[in-house]
Amino acid sequence: MERIVIQETDPAVLEILDIALTEAGFEVHATDHCAPDFLEIIAATQPHLVVLDFKLSGKEAIDVCNQIKRRFPHLPIIALSCNYNINQDYERHGFDDYIRKPFDLDLLVKILRRHIPKVP
Repeated sequence: MERIVIQETDPAVLEILDIALTEAGFEVHATDHCAPDFLEIIAATQPHLVVLDFKLSGKEAIDVCNQIKRRFPHLPIIALSCNYNINQDYERHGFDDYIRKPFDLDLLVKILRRHIPKVP
């Protein structure tokens, strides 16, 4: 089963993501924060992909992305953002792709599956 860690600051969006992606067949580990133990959560769950809320407070999300990439260089990280310019910003900040809010759930699943390595 494909495991993903989702960090989203909006509890309503996080709940929708958790339910929808679980129904789509993902094993979801959802959190509303990036506490100091976030990298340990990733190490413990060994996800195939991380979805990170870009609005953590801008630079903080970029810092978290960079920390993840340093420790887990092959782990895909998808930015989730309502930032209109995210399509120009995501790659230069280390994210592998982006999903703009509001999002279409079918498109979300398609983007996630595109970045998850084939899992037996």
